[in-house]
This record gives sequence, structure tokens and C-alpha cells, in this order.
Amino acid sequence: MQGPSGKTGNTITKVNVGKTAKISLGSRCFTLSLDSYLDFPLYVGKELTPKEYKRLVELSKTQEAREKASKMLTKGNKSSKDILEALLNKTDYRTAKSIVDEYQRLGYIDDISLSKDLIESYSYSLYGKRHIIDKVLYPKGLNNIENLVFPDQKELAKQAYASLIRKYEGYPLIKRKAKVSEALLRRGFEHGDFSSLVDMMENTPKQEEEEYRACLNEARKILPALKHPYNTLEGKQALFRKLSQKGYTTKDIRRAISEI
Repeated sequence: MQGPSGKTGNTITKVNVGKTAKISLGSRCFTLSLDSYLDFPLYVGKELTPKEYKRLVELSKTQEAREKASKMLTKGNKSSKDILEALLNKTDYRTAKSIVDEYQRLGYIDDISLSKDLIESYSYSLYGKRHIIDKVLYPKGLNNIENLVFPDQKELAKQAYASLIRKYEGYPLIKRKAKVSEALLRRGFEHGDFSSLVDMMENTPKQEEEEYRACLNEARKILPALKHPYNTLEGKQALFRKLSQKGYTTKDIRRAISEI
């Protein structure tokens, strides 16, 4: 009695060879690299054994992963970690890692160059070192920063400061200082990079008068909501406290209270 042949019924119906090899088994199509195709004798009419079919599927998945990696790299700003994580949706870790390692050897993936490009780009957009490291480099797995060069942070903070004081020029001085400091911290600068700039921040004569007028108008809005009459000590203390919370100076508050 003759034993089972081990055939699967998976017969190759079409083979197209170009930059890659397209192998069709009826309605199913598999793509192989040319190297894989040449190492794996395939031709129309060949019926694959279970082992051969499994190998075809694995090689096709590997090729899909390669194509995905290549496509991602054309879009730029992709680290080895970015590519590896994306490939794990297509293939196993060992295969994904081998593709990433190969692309690194070929120079298609260069984490050091990418780190330098990102530092330059985000510094140009006036982000500080801490933001670039914590929010940009580390999430991409770019952890080898010891030999990377960052622009002078005080000079960069000075440029960012110049744009922020225009943005917050309508705020009272105390609140303006707080807003600018908070914005610079969010951009990744250290307090020492900009503290001297904020400390020297002053109002122009025009801003002085505008700030006082704003304080006076705010005081008049608050008066009807006071729990105690304004002419009592409790009322004046409550008004003073509310205006202070809004960032107005003691000088302007006292002047406003005296004129109400």
C-alpha cells in the first residue's frame, strides 16, 4: 500500500518576475525577493508540500516586512525602534530585528544622523534640550545622547523669550512673567536658561498706564460681588486679594482702590 504523498493541493498557477517575484496559487498571491525566489525553485504547475508552502508563507511575510520598512524610510524621521515596532505587526521579532540590522549596515537606518537632524529641527523651532530629549529622542529609542551637541541653551531661550513676550504683552506684569516662564519650561528650557531675562522684564510707560486702567476696570467689576461693603476693612481686603490673584501689582491695586 502506497503511503500519503504529503501534497497539499497548493499548486502554483502563475509566476511573475520583475523587481520581486509574484507567486500565485489560484486567488492567493505571495511576493518574494529575487534572492529568495532564486533560492527556492518555483514554477507553474509545481505542487507544494506542507513544508514548502509554510516556507513560501514565511518568505512572503518577510518580503512584506521589508517593503513596509522601505516605505517608512521614504517618509523620513524613522528610527530603528520605529521600524522594528512597525515590523512586529508583519512578522516575528527575529525576522524584524534581522531586517532592521541589515538596513542599519546598509546605512538606510542611521540613528545618530537622525538624532542630529531632530536636534537641529526642534532647536530651530525654539525648543529646549529637555523637551528634545524627553519628548522627541527617547520615544524614538534614541538614547545615546552623550556625544550629541545641542545649541547654546541660553541663547536659544533668549530667542524663544523674544517671541513669547509679544504673545503675552496684554497680561499684567506679574502674570506675564509667570506665563512666559511656564511657556519656556514647557518648551524644555531649564529655569537657569531664562531666569535673568524674566527678572529684568518691565513694563513700558504705555503698558504701565494700560495695566493700571485694566486694574481699575477689574476692581469696578468685582465690587458688586463682594460679600462685605467696599467701605469696610473686610471689603477692601477681599478686593485687594482678588486683584492680586489676577496678577496686578500692589502699586496699581492701591491706586485703584483710592480712586474708586
